[in-house]
Amino acid sequence: TRHTGEAIDSMTVAALQKQGVKWREGGSVYEAVHSKVSDNASNMAKGWTGFDGGFCVDHTLELSVKAFTGAEGIKETFARDKGIVGYFHRSTAGIQDLTTIQKSLELPRRQPIQDVATRWFSSYGMVDWFREQQQAVQMYDVQHGAEAAKNDAYKDNRLKHEDWAINEQSVAVLAPSAHATKKLEGTTYVTISLVLPYIYFLITCSSDGMLNLPWKPAGQRWLHAGQVEPKVRAARKLLHNDLKRRWLEEMPTAQRTELDISTLLDPRFKNYKFPGLPLTLDLSDEKNVAMEALTGTWIHNWKPAAAAAAAGPAAASPAEATVVNTTTATAAAKMGASSSFFAMPIAPASAHAPTAEDAAMMDDLEKYLALPVEDNLDL
Repeated sequence: TRHTGEAIDSMTVAALQKQGVKWREGGSVYEAVHSKVSDNASNMAKGWTGFDGGFCVDHTLELSVKAFTGAEGIKETFARDKGIVGYFHRSTAGIQDLTTIQKSLELPRRQPIQDVATRWFSSYGMVDWFREQQQAVQMYDVQHGAEAAKNDAYKDNRLKHEDWAINEQSVAVLAPSAHATKKLEGTTYVTISLVLPYIYFLITCSSDGMLNLPWKPAGQRWLHAGQVEPKVRAARKLLHNDLKRRWLEEMPTAQRTELDISTLLDPRFKNYKFPGLPLTLDLSDEKNVAMEALTGTWIHNWKPAAAAAAAGPAAASPAEATVVNTTTATAAAKMGASSSFFAMPIAPASAHAPTAEDAAMMDDLEKYLALPVEDNLDL
């Protein structure tokens, strides 16, 4: 099947028509389709322009990971790793002998993990395998090096001392991104509210500071920036800058608003202050903007008709309500962000539950914000 934007669009339309789904009046989105999630490829963006919705967080994170794995000095080590993995995948005798060595060293008998561009966190999986199996691979080289060296795939990709250091430290750099990617897959539960908390954590822990190696003995688990291999340190800065660019500097307003609102509607994060922001970015009032976007969307889109009518004669009745899409909702949120309709302070986590008298004066969003923050939910 052709993967052009036009082909994707026509096949999507045909599939939806087969299910009886029609265009909404005005042609902004399909009826009965809440939103789409796709990767960032231009053909997908072009083919699904008729849908509201977002982008694939995991794919976006993988693009930042590639800034690290493709950096000078790192990509050469990763290429040699891939060569060794390929050798063991093709050599039946080689993998059998490696398994024997793993058993003798009491290491997990795991086969090498191939780094595949289309498989999430496989770069991390590959270097973590080399970290775990370093003794086994080195012992294999001692016992079978002369024989294996006759194989070009092995001979051309023998790992050097520097490669082992880069592999181990790369595991530490990539571990937070791999963990976030796995948690944000969204295969078992809704994860959109976790995106910003995880991303801010990734931005913070990828900065040029100490590097955590949790598998080391207690006194060796932290490396100061100056102790990190120069090539790893430089690549880590590229990862940090790419995360900042994609999530803080260049993210479209509509996408950012959707993530802000989703985060604040999670009982764990409604008082979330978006910590870890780089000091070079003027985002000190980002929390206020996020809260005003939520309030604007609530008032213009979500507030029940009865509550809106009770607000006064100027409020729109159900018959007068206008069907809006993401674009108009975002515009409304922007208008709300410049007004003062959310001037009240956010209730702190220790705030008491609202009294009956307080609740009588609140709408549903205000009642939600007044409740204490949930702190017993596992991330």
